[in-house]
Amino acid sequence: MTTATLTLAMKFSAADDKKKTVSLREVRDDITEAEAKDAMDAIIASGVFNYEPDEKLGAAITTRSVNTLF
Repeated sequence: MTTATLTLAMKFSAADDKKKTVSLREVRDDITEAEAKDAMDAIIASGVFNYEPDEKLGAAITTRSVNTLF
């Protein structure tokens, strides 16, 4: 049996001039660029992270497949 897990990785620059990535597992496989940007804007506006993300650098969806043998 094969199972796949999709992860949305969103990369930000932070107020301390470092790059940070926020990853969310089990996302839809049809996320659009606009939806990813909206989610990133919400993260920036939320103020919940200590490192203060301040700019969107990029986003990608990765797929991890596991083929269970037994």
